[in-house]
Amino acid sequence: MNDNSRKDVVFIGVALIILYSVSKLFKGIGGITDAFGITSSKKASEVKLMDALKPSYYKGLKNANIMTYASAKKLAKQIYDAKFSFFYTDDSAILSAFKQCKNKAQISFLADVFYKEYGKDLVTYFYSNMEDKYLVDLNNYVASIPNK
Repeated sequence: MNDNSRKDVVFIGVALIILYSVSKLFKGIGGITDAFGITSSKKASEVKLMDALKPSYYKGLKNANIMTYASAKKLAKQIYDAKFSFFYTDDSAILSAFKQCKNKAQISFLADVFYKEYGKDLVTYFYSNMEDKYLVDLNNYVASIPNK
C-alpha cells in the first residue's frame, strides 16, 4: 500500500467517525432537520403529550398508588446508567424500568425522583438518548396504564 492509499484510508475512516458522531448527536438526518426547524418531529409531540412524565403530575392525584422512594431511586439509576457513552444507550433498559411502573402516578413519581437524584428532566434525558421505536413503545405503554 502506497502513501496516497494510506492517506485515503485514514481520511475515509476519520470522515466516517465524524459522520457517525454527528448522526448520533442529532439522531440521524431527521434530527438534524428538526434541530434547524426544517421539519417537525412527531415523536417530540408524542412525548409532550405524556403528562405522566411531569414530576408534579402524581401530586395532583388523590390517593395515588406510588412506589417507595427507594424503588423509584433504583429505577432512576437504571435509566441513568443505561446511557453508557455518547455513542450508545441501552434503550431496552430504559423501557424495562418504565414497565415496572404500574400506573401514571408511579411514572410521575419516578420522574420526580430522577430529577431530585440527577438534576435532569426525565423527558429531555431519554428523548435525547432513545431511538424512535423505543419512544413509541414507551408512549404506547404509558397510554395503556391507569392514572393512579
